[in-house]
Amino acid sequence: MHVEKNIAVTLTGFLLGDDDTIAVRKDLQEQGVMEDLHLVRDKATNSYLKPQAPYVLRASEKQRVLQAIKNVRTPSGHCANFSKLVNLEKGKFQFMRSHDWHVLLEEVLPSTLRGSLPDGPRLDVIRLGQCFKRICEKQIKVSDLRALQTYEAETCSL
Repeated sequence: MHVEKNIAVTLTGFLLGDDDTIAVRKDLQEQGVMEDLHLVRDKATNSYLKPQAPYVLRASEKQRVLQAIKNVRTPSGHCANFSKLVNLEKGKFQFMRSHDWHVLLEEVLPSTLRGSLPDGPRLDVIRLGQCFKRICEKQIKVSDLRALQTYEAETCSL
C-alpha cells in the first residue's frame, strides 16, 4: 500500500501542477522527448514560457476537482473524511494516510477527473487505479496474473 501511496502522491503532484516545474521541462528538452512540452523562449521579455501540459489541470479545473473530492462522502470507517484532507486555499491534500491515498487513487480520482482532462491522461489515471485495485484483491488467480501483467505494462507505456 505504501508503493501505491507514493505513486498517488506523485500522480496528484503532476495533476495539480506542483511537480510540473521548469526543471522537469528542461529535463524533457535535454532528453529530446515530448517536444510539444519543451520550454518556449519569449524574445520580447527574454524569458521562457511553459506550454500547458495535457496532464496538468487548469486553475478552474483544479478548484472544481478539489471541491468534488472535498465533497466525497464515504461509509463510516472506510477512510478519513475527505473534507478535512483537502485544503482548497492552498490547492493541496493534507494529513493523508496511506489508506486515504489508496481510496483516492482507486475510487475517487477516476470519477472526479471526468470532464477535466483530455481522454489520454484521464484514461491513464483510470487504468492505473484499476491495476492497483486488481493487485489489492484478496485472491488473484494464477491465470489472471499474466493478463494483469500485460495490462499493467500497457498502462505504464501510455
